[in-house]
Amino acid sequence: MSENSVKKVSINVNKLPAPTKRWLHLNYAHLEAELEVSDAEFIPAESNPKEMQAVSGAKKSLALSFVKKIQCGMGDELDSLYEDSGISPKVYYVETEQKIPPVRLSLKSGSVADLVIYAEKKSSSTFIVDFSSVQNQDLQKIFALRTRIYAEEGASVHFVTVNLLPLECSCLDNRGFYAEEGACISFAQIVLGAKNTWTGTKVNLMGKNSSSKGTMAYALRQNQALDVNYEALHSGKGSNSNFDADGALLDSSVKVFRDTINFLTGAENSCGHENEYVLLLGDKVVNKSIPLILCGEEDVEGQHGASIGQMNEKLLFYFTAHGIDENEAKRMMIQAKVNNVCHHIADESLVKQINDYVEENF
Repeated sequence: MSENSVKKVSINVNKLPAPTKRWLHLNYAHLEAELEVSDAEFIPAESNPKEMQAVSGAKKSLALSFVKKIQCGMGDELDSLYEDSGISPKVYYVETEQKIPPVRLSLKSGSVADLVIYAEKKSSSTFIVDFSSVQNQDLQKIFALRTRIYAEEGASVHFVTVNLLPLECSCLDNRGFYAEEGACISFAQIVLGAKNTWTGTKVNLMGKNSSSKGTMAYALRQNQALDVNYEALHSGKGSNSNFDADGALLDSSVKVFRDTINFLTGAENSCGHENEYVLLLGDKVVNKSIPLILCGEEDVEGQHGASIGQMNEKLLFYFTAHGIDENEAKRMMIQAKVNNVCHHIADESLVKQINDYVEENF
């Protein structure tokens, strides 16, 4: 696609796989927006390994044939929009037993982007995508990224997204992962920017002993809104999933978190864990969380944990006794949450960019 076009979108995203009571308004999020449909430009970092470039031809066709089966976290309606848009996916192909240094890509213009990562057997790779536009023409635009990752037997893929967008922008971060036998897909996510962010992750653990491990940090200020959907779909015997989300809400910000661990028939001896930690730092914040466990198999272990509350008074007293005012104390707490996820980001320049963003905005 060469010419830009604007598409009006009115769809439901981040649907729960099993609806709850309608009056809670948590079964889905409604997305109504104008998307600029164009081939987005991924800007590679200078430090990227030279042998790891987007592919075309037979490898691209093979990867696309496999990722068609992948279900993404934000739902079928958004996937259909991608399929109808004519956007050409950017495909990265990791060959058998190949071990590559981290690949960093920047999405710096408001548009619709489609990323595919295909990892062959026993390969090891890391991909990092950052949203960080500073272009005036991108203000009030939507940055939309769909990422599909297919990991063959024994492959290991680590995927990172970082949202440092101006508050005038919005962000869609939609992802679907598929793991064959013994494959491991891990992911880290930081959300600090954009006025409105919708993000959905669906981990399809199809193979025996496949696994995933995810971590997320966010901090919302002013009237920012974050809508999250996460589903670990266990199909393979002995599959394991773990997801930790840690965030802070300030001012009048709003966060919705849907988390589902779904054990399908045949997933015996599988284990799924999820933990959520939310620090409420404003009197007008809104936090909604809905954990869900679905079981089609008896011999499984599913666990949800949540800790939601305000800053501990004793901790605040400790800060003030050492000459640290309340605002600085809040910033330090946010920094600690973000740093926990930064440990999973193998790019020093991006970690510095994240720390600078926290310092300047919180």
